[in-house]
Amino acid sequence: MVNVTPKLLKSKTIDFAVCKQKYLLKKNQGKIICFVEGKYDSDYYLDKFRNHLGDGFEIIVCSNKKNILKAYSEFYDSDHKKVKMGFFTDNDFDEDLNNPLIFVTDRYSIENYYCSISALNNILLYGLKIQNNSEVNDVIAYYQVCANKFHQIVAEFNSFYSIIKMKQRQNNVTYKICLENHFPSKFAEIDVDNCIKKYNLVSLLAEYSLPSSLISQEEVDNEIRQLMEKNPFNSFRGKYELEFTIKFITKIKNEANQKIPSSKVKQKISATINNVCFMSDYAQYADIAEGLIDYLQKIKVGL
Repeated sequence: MVNVTPKLLKSKTIDFAVCKQKYLLKKNQGKIICFVEGKYDSDYYLDKFRNHLGDGFEIIVCSNKKNILKAYSEFYDSDHKKVKMGFFTDNDFDEDLNNPLIFVTDRYSIENYYCSISALNNILLYGLKIQNNSEVNDVIAYYQVCANKFHQIVAEFNSFYSIIKMKQRQNNVTYKICLENHFPSKFAEIDVDNCIKKYNLVSLLAEYSLPSSLISQEEVDNEIRQLMEKNPFNSFRGKYELEFTIKFITKIKNEANQKIPSSKVKQKISATINNVCFMSDYAQYADIAEGLIDYLQKIKVGL
């Protein structure tokens, strides 16, 4: 059995054996076991779990979707009659699991729930405590304009990545595309007011050493239309969406505090905006995932 050390728990990728050992240590304590993908996912879920499950739950971070599905496969059938448990995973650009026992976000990922117009409205009013409703409305209108420009720049990349995931499933192959938390600077310059695109389908295929015939421009254009119809705040990769949203909120705060004449907000903003802590600091203002409350009620009595 793996020895769970602090160093191992802090590592970026957690082997399933670690998840399994944590489960075995917790399963007989009479708590609801909640398996989530990443450590920042627990920032979003924590207050929802408390509100609907009480204090009798334990979160196990599994590091990735593969480990969530393995946890379900290995623990549910054998233990669900004596251990209450729930499984929480992101939609991403993956195939629908069609399993009501596993909760899947209705948006690309957890990060997307912080980036919508309604979430931003909550953050401005209650997080940043902007008191003037007219200023809040002005900021939201400005956000819509800036976000639209941003989405135009990153749309082709999102489409490309979505198609790659689909072709992996269709062809039963794996293409080596490792995405970072930040939109690659080689592909675009991302600023709140000014986004400049520096890539196209040809350069993306070359960057990831993929055959030029793998994806057509028509496929990319069709997928862009479908993703845009679903609302890019929801359908585009969440980490990139959140990165942009945090940049935008930071700009609003800085301009207000520096008393820049063109600032949309005229009051001082004392709220802290930290990239690392943002998801925990502002979780209460994020949107509630569709179906989440119903799922929590079900695991409370046992799936």
